[in-house]
Amino acid sequence: MNSSFREPSNQRRAHGSSIAEFGPVLFIILVVVLFPMIDLVALGLTYNCGNMLNAWQLRESAVTRATLARNNTGPIKKTIVDSWRTKGIGAFAKVDPASISTKVNYASAGVGNDISVEVVTKMTADPFLPVPFFVKVPGLNESVPFQYSTQQLLEDPLSYDLTDTTDPTKAANLPNKE
Repeated sequence: MNSSFREPSNQRRAHGSSIAEFGPVLFIILVVVLFPMIDLVALGLTYNCGNMLNAWQLRESAVTRATLARNNTGPIKKTIVDSWRTKGIGAFAKVDPASISTKVNYASAGVGNDISVEVVTKMTADPFLPVPFFVKVPGLNESVPFQYSTQQLLEDPLSYDLTDTTDPTKAANLPNKE
C-alpha cells in the first residue's frame, strides 16, 4: 500500500475550531461589554456637561437682577443654555434641546438680609449608541432624566428687587418658589 494514501482517521482536527468560535464571541463582547461601556462613558460625560451648565447658570443668577433671571428669554434660561449647547462643552452631550428647563428660586437665607438663589436645571439625555436589549434599560436603550439643583447666596441682596409688584410674594418679602 502506498504511504501517501492514508485512510482518514476518526479524530477531528482542532485547527479550524478557533476561527469558527470567533464570530459568536466577538458578537457577545461587542454587545455585552464594549457598546454598554461606551454608553456609560458618554452618559458620565453628559451628566458632567449638565452639571457645568447648572453651575454656570447659578453663578450668573447670583449677580443678575431677579426679574431678568426669571425671564424665559433672559440670560439664565435662554442665552446661557443656547451658548452651552452650540459653543460649549454641551455640544458633546447628547441632550434633547427641548428637554432643558431651568427654574430660578429665591429664598431668605435666615441670616440678616441675606437671600439665596437656587437654580434647578432639568434635562433628558439620550444614549450615545442604543444597544438592542429586549427590556428598556435607561442609559443603554432609553433616555435618562437628569436634575441638578444648586444654591448660593446673592452677591448683592438688593438685586432681589422687592419693589416688583407683579409677584405678590416678592412684594411681601416672602420666599418665592416657582
